[in-house]
Amino acid sequence: MDDRYQLFTVDGSTTHGPYPARPVTSSWNSYGKIAVTRGVAEKIAFDLNEGDAGCGLTAEWRGADLAFVWDVRHRGDEGEETVTPGPDGLYEIGGLWPWMPWGGDDTAGQQALRALEKRGIIADYEFYDGQAWLVITVERKGDSPAEEDARCLLLALHGEDPFEDNDINRPVSQADRWRVFPDTFDTEPLIEGSADELHQCVEAIPHWFGAPQD
Repeated sequence: MDDRYQLFTVDGSTTHGPYPARPVTSSWNSYGKIAVTRGVAEKIAFDLNEGDAGCGLTAEWRGADLAFVWDVRHRGDEGEETVTPGPDGLYEIGGLWPWMPWGGDDTAGQQALRALEKRGIIADYEFYDGQAWLVITVERKGDSPAEEDARCLLLALHGEDPFEDNDINRPVSQADRWRVFPDTFDTEPLIEGSADELHQCVEAIPHWFGAPQD
């Protein structure tokens, strides 16, 4: 398995994803499996059930297992496949639709995910109105999603206009700035750094979670 997270979307779809994942084999192809965390698996299941409703393929949770169930509309027969988390807690999903690498070879989001992973920090993508950033919560238990009211930090990348050009899914340019916000974008940044100062922003994250909160 590739030890780096990459970004994937559903081939032919411009709305689902991107999903941070690891290709399971070095000879991976579009129908190969990708390994994802529980949080990402939940997003894949939600997108399938809500965004592709009526395609003949659905996803349902059975305890810790994720079951994909299909009828004749999906591929001419009926069946199901259950994905059980491995010893590392990751779900290996693939073979039921083609995956496609998303966002180029090395986006800012991929760089940030790798930097956070080295510190044992889990992050999720969040999207709104054409913009994207990472959400980091300390209250997560392993790969389980955090509670809705959990304290969080937002890791964002912006260009000249921090309110209009806030997209962590593109490659980094030298004019970009990294920003870490506590809880929402309505507050002042916890830390801000230039394009080559990602490591400093990442280092500030565990310190903020470890400090007493007002």
